[in-house]
Amino acid sequence: MELTKKILPLIFIILLSFPILSPLLSRGYFPMHDDTQPTRVFEMARALGDGQFPVRWVSDLGYGYGYPIFNFYAPLPYYIGAIGVLSGLDAIVVTKLMFGLGVLLAAIFMYVLGYKLGGVWGGIISALVYLYAPYHGVQIYVRGAVGEYWAYAFLPLILYGIIGDKENRDQSWLIAALGLAGVILSHNITAFLTLGFLGLFLASELLKSLVNRSDFSKAALILKVIVVGALFTAWFWLPAVTEVYLTKAETLVQGANDFHRHFVFLDQLWNSPWGYGGSAPGRLDGMSFMLGKIPLVLAILGLAGLTWNKIKSKGLIYLCLGGLIISVFMMLDISKSIWEVIPGIDFVQYPWRFLVFAVFFIAVMSSYVDFSLTRFVSSRNSRSLLLLGFSLVIVVVHSRYFRPQFVANKTSADYISDTAVKWSISRISDEYLPKNFPVPKTDKEIALGKFNTTGDIIIDQSEIRSHFWHIDVMSLTAGDIVLSLSFFPGWKFYIDNRVVEPIIQDGLVKLQLVPGKHTITAYFSNTWPRIVGNWVSLLALFWFMTKLGPLKYKNQPYQNEKN
Repeated sequence: MELTKKILPLIFIILLSFPILSPLLSRGYFPMHDDTQPTRVFEMARALGDGQFPVRWVSDLGYGYGYPIFNFYAPLPYYIGAIGVLSGLDAIVVTKLMFGLGVLLAAIFMYVLGYKLGGVWGGIISALVYLYAPYHGVQIYVRGAVGEYWAYAFLPLILYGIIGDKENRDQSWLIAALGLAGVILSHNITAFLTLGFLGLFLASELLKSLVNRSDFSKAALILKVIVVGALFTAWFWLPAVTEVYLTKAETLVQGANDFHRHFVFLDQLWNSPWGYGGSAPGRLDGMSFMLGKIPLVLAILGLAGLTWNKIKSKGLIYLCLGGLIISVFMMLDISKSIWEVIPGIDFVQYPWRFLVFAVFFIAVMSSYVDFSLTRFVSSRNSRSLLLLGFSLVIVVVHSRYFRPQFVANKTSADYISDTAVKWSISRISDEYLPKNFPVPKTDKEIALGKFNTTGDIIIDQSEIRSHFWHIDVMSLTAGDIVLSLSFFPGWKFYIDNRVVEPIIQDGLVKLQLVPGKHTITAYFSNTWPRIVGNWVSLLALFWFMTKLGPLKYKNQPYQNEKN
């Protein structure tokens, strides 16, 4: 019975998410700023099908020469999507399912957090505020920022786990660590900012413990969450951080991407025109940065409810208020001097990315709205009707922000054909190409074949996968074979089972052959950062599995009582 009371509101929320999801049910596909998603899902699936794991290198993006996108670009949503492609589903259908799953995860996880803070209606209101925030619509249907809104979905788990249950302290902080791991593996930039907020949270708890001369248990818990979340994901972030200098990633912070050009005005957070364009200097933006009037009102009501009522979690709500103020401040031009001194923050690119956290803190505060209503409405049924009304108003008013600009009659071929992958899609995102690789300027310069030869060389047979090449050749004269492969650390080359050092010519791999029959082999191996990261995460996973047994045993008596 108790479980039913918790599940029914969650079903209600999922049903109310239908206006957000309904455009994903139509045929075709819609335009977005990051119009690469079906291709990335398809390339991830192809690499997994080739036997590569974890996937770091894809063979067809990078203008057909391949590049290590998933060594640097957070891969979690694409692993999920790849399962669908490997199961035989269409790439566009799978991409839409990936979009929809990110939406539902945000609803579920925020409901769980809101329920913990404010009961059933706290869970419902906070989940709907989180789901229907205008910026969530921007993420999905304007920007197509899959990684960002998947990370957005995991944020509630972090706070849920840190708040914790006194009876299940071990279990709760592990949930927080898994939530942080989800953020790190979904979106690099959101992960960077999340760690910043956790650092501030940790500092505030340390200061509070010092002032009150109390124990450091809460600070220790936050530190434990950060460390374990980092250990779980070391296989990704360690090589990403240590090897990014080998790529063209510096282009991400240059020109139009310079953060100085993208601060917002305070009034734009209250009201700004809806649009499907991009961010621009001053007030020339083609997209909206609204926080949403209804969510702000509900957050204020939640804050008022806590002020009026004697509730132990006031410290949390004031922390959320502080987080909201920091988020807004960091979006405004007055924070420019701070942006200019924090190492690495220029890769955030757009100050308005702090909207992710502003919306999160607003949703958390709105979970207490029922506490403010108790001051004026004593009847629980009457309050429930009012809160139901709030819920429906959020859906009706904000559903207009969850529509694509238009739906085009596109098929998967528009995203996974050779020409599309190697030229039109590769041009959208090529920042992780090797640093010295010359970027093709026309479609005549993309990889048209897998190799070229000079001299009298006959290719007997070849097997080429995303991370592995095997070529049998007969070289009648001395000559060269140039692989359509951009060179990046980790690639190893063998001729007749002997290691050879390739000649790098215009960013491509050239191997010299003497007359005779030869076997050429190449494979993408792990560098030291990848090896260390893989082992750290594997050991962390093993440790986590050992923790599950004691937790299950510890909770068993409670489960038996309930049964």
